Amino acid sequence: MENLVRFAILGVGAGGVIALLGAGLVISYRASAVINFAYGGIAMAAAYLYWELHVNYGLPTALSMILATVFGAILGIVIYYVLLRPLRRASQTTRMLSTLGVMVALQGAASLRYQNAISVPSQFPSTSINILGAPIGVDRIILLAITAGVADATIYHLPLHSVRHANHSGFGEFLRCRIDGDCCRGGQHGQLGA
Repeated sequence: MENLVRFAILGVGAGGVIALLGAGLVISYRASAVINFAYGGIAMAAAYLYWELHVNYGLPTALSMILATVFGAILGIVIYYVLLRPLRRASQTTRMLSTLGVMVALQGAASLRYQNAISVPSQFPSTSINILGAPIGVDRIILLAITAGVADATIYHLPLHSVRHANHSGFGEFLRCRIDGDCCRGGQHGQLGA
């Protein structure tokens, strides 16, 4: 029983990170109708930048995280405007394969730059507590709490119900207008119509 609890909590911690990435991919797909394979490459590039800033250049943890997050957002915006927006009238397969090409390019650049495996020091406590007789790392519990908090914010506090029905709602149409720039409803372009 002790091993079952230990491995369940360990799996939930790592699975939480994967769930957060998956939620972002789904939100991106529902807003743009493109399966963005570059999403993981963008996250990888931001993670490597965090390592560079924090470990190689000695910047504080919080500043490194903020800069890496901003970099990831800017990289996503650049990929959209340089690659995806010009292809918005192309087939779904063409757009999907173009994001796959970006992912491969980002991975190739990272493997050229980081030929050896790198290690990032944990920012969470490395202590453990006993849950049902099994020692569980506090870092795993923190990851689980972060995942639950983001899931709560995503499910209950963002208007994603509108994104799910993007073809049938004003908010969904607004997202499409902002993303594709070629539609509008009940007013000027970029305004949420009635």
